[in-house]
Amino acid sequence: MPKDFRPLVYFTNYLKRGYYPFVLEDDFDVRLQQIINHTLESEIAAILSASRNNIEDYSLYIEEAG
Repeated sequence: MPKDFRPLVYFTNYLKRGYYPFVLEDDFDVRLQQIINHTLESEIAAILSASRNNIEDYSLYIEEAG
């Protein structure tokens, strides 16, 4: 970590936005679905070296299975 890095400068913003419980917002279900999709399509695909199409197909399968 750089010696001039001052994490406390960002702490107030983190408290406001970094862990904010968006479950309290009206569009909670939409936000949660967006996070799940992003995690599946980007992060998990990269970790597993899977193509995005395979992840999307798997997501559709899960959605249809209910």
